[in-house]
Amino acid sequence: MKLTNTQEEIIRVLVDLNKKTGRAVRCNEVAECIQRSPGTVRNLLQLLKSIKLVKSVPGPKGGYFPTGLAHETLSFSQETDPVPVYLNNRLSSVTLQELKFKPPNSGIFRVSGDIRDFKTGDRINISSEKLLVCGRVIGRDDMSNSLLSSIEVAFLRE
Repeated sequence: MKLTNTQEEIIRVLVDLNKKTGRAVRCNEVAECIQRSPGTVRNLLQLLKSIKLVKSVPGPKGGYFPTGLAHETLSFSQETDPVPVYLNNRLSSVTLQELKFKPPNSGIFRVSGDIRDFKTGDRINISSEKLLVCGRVIGRDDMSNSLLSSIEVAFLRE
């Protein structure tokens, strides 16, 4: 799962601060650590919340917590082995380069290799040691070598 550098930095800081303090982390604490405006960090935290990488707690003692998925995402972003892509339950010739989840139930998969065999409605599975995503192709962008897919199942393995 590929996050922007700023999003990944926010998650790393959130994980570190949460481990150190054992409490919810306020967005201004994160903003101070990464030298960004609190408004920018708040907006990015809301985006990360929508894709279930952080959860928020309202109130005077509120803030943000990283989810288990956030911890795993940081590990996955370090994965260097090629991630295979399966087309209709058969290994295809393409490999995953980047994955962006689009709430509520879709994703964009940027891949390397020829995507001309992928058609709307085809089953797509992405599986690695740490990641499993299953869905159906709902679109294709040949210019960016990307597949748009519904997401039926997605989880990071331990």
